[in-house]
This record gives sequence, C-alpha cells and structure tokens, in this order.
Amino acid sequence: MKKKIPILFLVAMLLIASFFLGSYVREQRYNRDRVQRCCTLISFAINKAENENLADMGTMSALTSNVYAAYQFCDDSRATTQLHDLWNFMLLESNKSSDVKDIVLNELNAVLNSIKPADL
Repeated sequence: MKKKIPILFLVAMLLIASFFLGSYVREQRYNRDRVQRCCTLISFAINKAENENLADMGTMSALTSNVYAAYQFCDDSRATTQLHDLWNFMLLESNKSSDVKDIVLNELNAVLNSIKPADL
C-alpha cells in the first residue's frame, strides 16, 4: 500500500505536467502561425505593390485590405504601429502623394524584415 501512494502521486504529477506542456506547445504553434500569416499577407502586399498599378482604385483597395489584415495578425507592437500608420497613409494620403509605391514598398519591407523569423 505504501508503494502505491508514491507511484500514484508520480502518475498524477506526470499527467499535470503533460497538460501544461501540451498547452505550452499549442500556444507556441498558435503564435508561430500568426507570425507566418502576417508575413504571408505582407508578402502578398509587397507583390501587389511591385507588380500592379497603384493608381487603380481596385488595386489600392486590395493592397489596403492586405495591410489591414496583416495588422490584425501582427503581435509585435512596433510592427503593428508601422502597419497601422501605413494603413492610415494609404487611406488618407495616398491620392495626394506621387511616390506612393516607394513609400508602401519601403514600409512593408521594413516591417517584414523586422518580424520575419529565420525559419520562415
């Protein structure tokens, strides 16, 4: 009987530890997936800005949508601020500026380089 108590205690501790380890692993995967989604959306926006005419309202609308979606998936506070500022620029100031393409590409590349992990 005395041998069963330590074994039961050990089994209970292993179950609890495995629960916390599983929760930790799931959270790490979730965070990695969010970063990957953010990087993918920024890459889509960069591709669109490089290859399409930004004077077209449909293209600009799609690009603005990609930037906002990336903002929603980004957890890095500095990158989130940059994406939000870029999004505001695209909504409010893009029709007033002649070098929209350069500004958008520079900002998107800066954000992507600051958040992209080495394994993506």
